[in-house]
Amino acid sequence: MVGEVVVILFFSKDAATTEIYTRLTSSAASDVYKRQLDELAPERVRVPTGSAPRVEYGATGTEQPVLSLKLQDAFGWDATPRLADGRVPLLLHLLTPARRPAAVTADLASFWSGPYRQVRSELRGRYPKHAWPEDPTVRP
Repeated sequence: MVGEVVVILFFSKDAATTEIYTRLTSSAASDVYKRQLDELAPERVRVPTGSAPRVEYGATGTEQPVLSLKLQDAFGWDATPRLADGRVPLLLHLLTPARRPAAVTADLASFWSGPYRQVRSELRGRYPKHAWPEDPTVRP
């Protein structure tokens, strides 16, 4: 029950939930709530390269959380990372080495098995100094 409350509070940014969140985190049990909030809806997600880009949560709490990262930073993942005990997949904004948009997906496994081949072909020509493995699920 506490997990669901924390997730709802985090994904919703309206005034009422902000007030509830403030009251919960200022109570004696605030460390427990903050720890659970960090586990269910983290501020950052660690990627296979070791960096931890920030997760963008929408203003209303109804949008899918977004993780923007370089495509190379996702090499090694075989599926889309999920939040809230696996209930909420991240929407991945995959960027070129120059941090320009390359692709958007909420299903990384499907992206790797299909559209990645075309994206890889295009980006290998533009960014020849970067690794573009045939099997992106294995970290180069």
